[in-house]
Amino acid sequence: MNFAQSLFGTAIAGAIVVVSSASSALAANLTHSWDVTSHKSNDHAFTFFKKSAVRAFGDDVDFQFHEACTLNEYDDGTARLVGTIVNQKNDDQRWDVDILFTSTEMNQTKGRSESFAIANNWRFYELSEEQSGHMLTGLGEYEGSYLNLYDRSNGKFPGQLGLAANDKNSNMGFSFWFGYSGLVNGQTVTNINDGDINVNLAASIPEPSLGLLSLAVLTGSFKLLKRKEEKREV
Repeated sequence: MNFAQSLFGTAIAGAIVVVSSASSALAANLTHSWDVTSHKSNDHAFTFFKKSAVRAFGDDVDFQFHEACTLNEYDDGTARLVGTIVNQKNDDQRWDVDILFTSTEMNQTKGRSESFAIANNWRFYELSEEQSGHMLTGLGEYEGSYLNLYDRSNGKFPGQLGLAANDKNSNMGFSFWFGYSGLVNGQTVTNINDGDINVNLAASIPEPSLGLLSLAVLTGSFKLLKRKEEKREV
């Protein structure tokens, strides 16, 4: 066995491990990946309203999603919202967001008729019982804080995703009404029934599978080594 063949055998074995690990880690296939932004420039995407949040935050607090934030939908009926939100008035007040949703049936819609939602193929989501870890984890001035959300409409208005579904404009979007409990800067907050998410969504292209990408790179390396050996033999 020459050097190139030996290296290729090792590379293939490594690639198989990568592919199998990736497959076992991903129980569902990605169907849609959306970039998440505020529904309007200089407006909130994630809000804790003043009348209920005053004990924890001291004022009406509007947050924007910062940099790369995504909402991914999967073929098992789940969706995951991930990213970082930043206080518009204090960029050292931040939350790491990781919220798992699961699909549900339409009950009622916010801002549009049910016929509009059906015609535009809206999808509806509720908070998943399979959530692991906190939904919001504090960063910066909120270090050590955490919050977990619940549906403040008790299922009447599930999260809605689709054209004009952010309840603010006619763009592709997502909205969800929530309440929250947790710990904010050492202060316990319980069942604060007043918050919402209103965002625009823009389709993004999923990155290639790590396993397949690794295999392609390794295969290319093998071909290069093989050509070099053939030249030596000549």
